[in-house]
Amino acid sequence: AQLAAQQAQADQQIKAMAAQLAAQQEQADQQIKAMAAQLAAQESTNKDLKITVNTLAAAGGENLKQQLEATERLEKVALSAESKKAIDLEIGDALKDKALTELDKQRWQRLFLVATNQEEAVKRITENYELSRNVLSTNLAKCGSAPNVSRENGHPNITSAQAS
Repeated sequence: AQLAAQQAQADQQIKAMAAQLAAQQEQADQQIKAMAAQLAAQESTNKDLKITVNTLAAAGGENLKQQLEATERLEKVALSAESKKAIDLEIGDALKDKALTELDKQRWQRLFLVATNQEEAVKRITENYELSRNVLSTNLAKCGSAPNVSRENGHPNITSAQAS
């Protein structure tokens, strides 16, 4: 009778751990969906950056060649770690141009804003991804002696080895 009670208690613990792991997996799935949405927004921002740069290149007159060169440099550094600094310098140089029209200045300032948003989005996505991985790793490590949980049809199930 005592063995049966211990087995029932162990079964309850296994079910509780499985439910906890399922909840953690659901939370991780939600975080992954949120990160995917952020990445989609980042792709849209990158597309806006390219459109803005191309618009600047097309709008140029005398300084078309300089704008095309700036476009090439911006595209080369767009996703590098130094992209914000490089873009800041490029925009700063462009804004000092005496022949720049007010409309061109506004376009360069919008480009600066897009670049700033891009840098912040990449940083947030990276931080969220690392946090999510750390939380999941920690929770799985805590359950080192926990039951194996498999995902079939998107739902956690106790494996057949645990059921016996």
